[in-house]
Amino acid sequence: MCLIARRKFVCALLNVMLSGSIFTHVAFADDEPTTIATREARPNTFEAAKPESVGQSDSVGSQTSAPEEPKRRALPAPLNPLFPGSEYLGPTPLIGVPDTDPEYPLERALWSVFPDDIAPWNGAAHPTAMGMVRWTSKTNNDSLWGGIDSLNGGKFKDGHDNLQQFNLTWTHRFNEAGTLLTSTEAYYIFQTHALVGGTVNNGPPHSWFQNVGPGALIPGNAPAFGIVNYTEWKFAKKDFLTVRPIDYIVDFKGERSGFATTMASWTVGVTHRFNDLVSVRPEVRYEYAFSLRPWDNGTRKGQLMFAMDALMRF
Repeated sequence: MCLIARRKFVCALLNVMLSGSIFTHVAFADDEPTTIATREARPNTFEAAKPESVGQSDSVGSQTSAPEEPKRRALPAPLNPLFPGSEYLGPTPLIGVPDTDPEYPLERALWSVFPDDIAPWNGAAHPTAMGMVRWTSKTNNDSLWGGIDSLNGGKFKDGHDNLQQFNLTWTHRFNEAGTLLTSTEAYYIFQTHALVGGTVNNGPPHSWFQNVGPGALIPGNAPAFGIVNYTEWKFAKKDFLTVRPIDYIVDFKGERSGFATTMASWTVGVTHRFNDLVSVRPEVRYEYAFSLRPWDNGTRKGQLMFAMDALMRF
């Protein structure tokens, strides 16, 4: 629940999430000395997460982002070290047929997808190409993962975004135990014939949120640039600290957020695991817009938020 006052804008969230058995390899389990949650989410970034086999994998399904890409806002809740997402707004999820080759230290990923949370039978669906490559250093301390996340005609269609996205992610571990690490990702996205605010939200307006319905047409191209960093430190057996010191989006024409401005957030959070099944994540976040006033119905340039959620695995 968000509480909005006239003189101060403080958003307090308390959330409880349940995660099923699909989310395995719990962070801080006996076989996982790193601060990141799963081998699946961050392969090759840590010694404990090297691929166990080499070969080609083909399957059909939904992917939250580029395969195995550490894009935190797209990860399932138990794998994300912070509860709220970043300002970094990209397309998710992707639906299609992956063709990946996890050979170490280089990996390629090719997808035929329908982007941006669109079912293939929806009128806004587009056949979409993806091509990603990853490099991992011999020391296993550094990795680069980048390429084309989403590419097709790039035209806004049927009230829905059709983002064209290019990503580059760098991850680094500072020690062999994996208790201190950092990951930084940057992207460039664009589309044409888009609307201010992007995908249309036809929900009824409320006193605390009035930006519903289709936005104004944006002539020509509507680009955006984003960059985000997560730095994490495991300071106890069942605790780790997450800092998001860099979290910027430059929304040149207001397509992503509804406001043509640069926005940033700064977040600090702690994750504590009571056991392998239950954990909590309290955190504090401050958001700021450098020109316009996106918050509190156009009256504020920034907002402060305290959030905490509980994760219970089963």
